[in-house]
Amino acid sequence: LNKKLSKIIEYKPCKMKNNLIVILSDASYIKQAKQLLSSIYHNSGWEGDYMLLAYEIPNSKLQWFRKKGVLIKKVKPLINFRQGNLPPTVFAKFYLFTPFFKKWNKIIYLDADIIVQAPITQLVKLHGFNAVKDYLSPKLFHQFENTKQNSILSAKLKKKFILDEEAFNSGVMVFSTDIIEKDAIKKLSILAKTYLNILRFGEQSPLNLYFYK
Repeated sequence: LNKKLSKIIEYKPCKMKNNLIVILSDASYIKQAKQLLSSIYHNSGWEGDYMLLAYEIPNSKLQWFRKKGVLIKKVKPLINFRQGNLPPTVFAKFYLFTPFFKKWNKIIYLDADIIVQAPITQLVKLHGFNAVKDYLSPKLFHQFENTKQNSILSAKLKKKFILDEEAFNSGVMVFSTDIIEKDAIKKLSILAKTYLNILRFGEQSPLNLYFYK
């Protein structure tokens, strides 16, 4: 175990210039967002930019972030749909794939319920789109409900996609901004709205379809 830990701790510095860490929060998750940003600052070795995607957060609650040098990008609701404990906020992740973010070379996205405890600078060496396999729901078909009430929609999904493909978790994503298509947010929104009634994990399900294979 000690040998494994030493490999994680002994990292080679990476160039942080023009790379960005992004987190998403609404007004109810500000405390967690602050905790995550603090853990990145103290534990990660990160020297790039920080950004908060602020989902309907009033200016009075954004002062802490601005004082810490965190960039603020206010985002509006895309899909007004609550799924269990998942608020409409989660669909704002689609904004990550807009041309605005081409100002940076690499984007690291982290869900606000994460705490960073070790260096993450090596992530900027990754190219293309990267995410971790969803170990609780490892196949694409796990990302969607399959009920009799929605049999037609499920059949439509099966016709377009091989649902036995692996699925990823959208809580941590790393990608090069050259993958961003001009109309990506439109395509993602269409996928979400098309299969809205059978999504199991909010934005994660349509993201898996968009980055299919």
